[in-house]
Amino acid sequence: MHNRYKRSNFTYVSPCVKYMIFLLNFIFWLLGALLIAVGLYAFLDKWEASGLLKLETVYDVILNIALVLVILGAIIFIVSFAGCVGALRENTCLLKFVSY
Repeated sequence: MHNRYKRSNFTYVSPCVKYMIFLLNFIFWLLGALLIAVGLYAFLDKWEASGLLKLETVYDVILNIALVLVILGAIIFIVSFAGCVGALRENTCLLKFVSY
């Protein structure tokens, strides 16, 4: 009789919602990888053309659009990867990380 009032930790997640969240995060994951690739290509092309790049101050990094693309792509890549894994595994910790 006591077990009847016990709270259950089971929550139902619709497979449609689960796979839509996964698909959306997978698209952003690919976008993040593309941004990293384009940023690295632009950075290496600029480095090869001019010899040495000066990255002495924070402004040099901010004004270098290739590095901004790599950093932004890495952030998108990591967050969307956590979203993909969180959606497939129904891991609330990873999904809360993505939601922030």
